Amino acid sequence: MQDEACGKFMPAGLFRELLRGMLITGSRESIGKISKNLPMLFLSGKDDPVGEMRKGAERLMNAYKAAGINDVSLSFYPGRHDILHEVCREHVTGDVVEWLEGLHWQE
Repeated sequence: MQDEACGKFMPAGLFRELLRGMLITGSRESIGKISKNLPMLFLSGKDDPVGEMRKGAERLMNAYKAAGINDVSLSFYPGRHDILHEVCREHVTGDVVEWLEGLHWQE
């Protein structure tokens, strides 16, 4: 909250396109097109109001699982929305690297 880079002007078009993309990528049709063997890792801040304080991330993970995607993981971290810039960033980065190093999948 103290970051000088926060609070900068963002044009309305940015948010329009962001929301449009979220609607497209989060649709059942789009999720259904994803390879069932593609590993997915979802990360979210525990106190992220954008993710409805965990509920949105859990709903998204469940939608991917319901679509038959075999390897879906979800991790929560202290903080809000931008967990790669929160005090837990080293923990988040370490977990992502560990997850990537553990991948053994084929298309």
